[in-house]
Amino acid sequence: MKQFSEAELAKLTCQWLESQGWETYKEVPCYGGRADIVAVRSRVVWIVETKLSLSVALMAQCRDRLHQPVHGVLAVVGSGAQRNSILCEWAAMRGIGVASCGSRPVLVVAPQLRRTVDPSKLL
Repeated sequence: MKQFSEAELAKLTCQWLESQGWETYKEVPCYGGRADIVAVRSRVVWIVETKLSLSVALMAQCRDRLHQPVHGVLAVVGSGAQRNSILCEWAAMRGIGVASCGSRPVLVVAPQLRRTVDPSKLL
């Protein structure tokens, strides 16, 4: 399996999302830092975090992103998502999506669609 830099992983993730009709924006300021990617399709907004490996720190970051005014949160990792069933199960219980990237991202856990966004959290 190919090893990526985080920048390459973000580029592949944007290409993957754009091929599915999403508009992508990199390094978007949000509460508590910057989102690696914000993806928008119609009126649905996702925050996408890209990291080289699936970790507890990444899951904590994604959990914090659930407090943003978005419809879903997705973690895309360079490798290892399928091997880390405990973190994938934890993500699924909280509605966080997980994708693993070989030559292109593949969804391992689908993000839960949050149908409503709290308008009080909008800027």
